[in-house]
Amino acid sequence: MYHVTGDVHYFIMFLPRGKTVLTVHDIGNYQNALRGVKRFIYKWLWLILPIHMAKVVTTISRETLERIREDLGIQQKGIVVNNCYNHIFRGTQKKFDQGKPVILQVGTQPNKNLGRVIEAIKDIRCRLSIIGPLDQNTVHKLDESAIEYENHENLTVEEVFKHYASADIMCFVSTYEGFGMPIIEANAAGLPVVKYSPDVRCRR
Repeated sequence: MYHVTGDVHYFIMFLPRGKTVLTVHDIGNYQNALRGVKRFIYKWLWLILPIHMAKVVTTISRETLERIREDLGIQQKGIVVNNCYNHIFRGTQKKFDQGKPVILQVGTQPNKNLGRVIEAIKDIRCRLSIIGPLDQNTVHKLDESAIEYENHENLTVEEVFKHYASADIMCFVSTYEGFGMPIIEANAAGLPVVKYSPDVRCRR
C-alpha cells in the first residue's frame, strides 16, 4: 500500500493502481493562486488525474471534500479523516500579559493574511511572534509600522510549542484553510484565538 500526501499528488501516476491512498489537504492553490495554463495543468496533474487513479481518497475536513466535489466535479470519491495534533501541545499556566501581550502568528504565506494583521495591530502595544519566513516587503512593513516583533523559522515541534506556550493570543485571520491546524494546536495549548475573515473557508 502506498500513501501520497502533500504537494506531490502526481506521484500516484507512477504507482500501482489499486494500492494507493491519496490525502488531499486543500485545493487552495488551484482556487486562489493560479491562472491560465498553469491552473489548467495543475488541475489535471495535481488534482483530477491523481484523485481518479487513487484507490482511496481522504481529505482532512468536510470543507476540502466539498471543494473537490463542487469545484472539480468529482463526486464518487472521498472520505474525511480529520487531522490530529501532536501530544506535546498541552495547556500551560502562563498569566496573560495585559501590559504587552504576545500575539502569535503561525504561517506567512499570502493566505495567512499577515499584511492585514500588521495593519490591525500597528497602534497596539504588543509584541508579534511570527513563525515562518518573511520577505523584504513584510519586514519593511513591520519596521514602518514600528511593531515590535520576533521571527522564527525551521523549528522543531518542541520549539513551535514553546512559542505557543509563551504567547498570550493566537491570531488566525487566514483567508483560506482546508482545516486550520494552528487553531487546534492553540486550543490544545489553552491559547485564546482571534479568528475572523468574512470569506474564510475553514471547517472541520
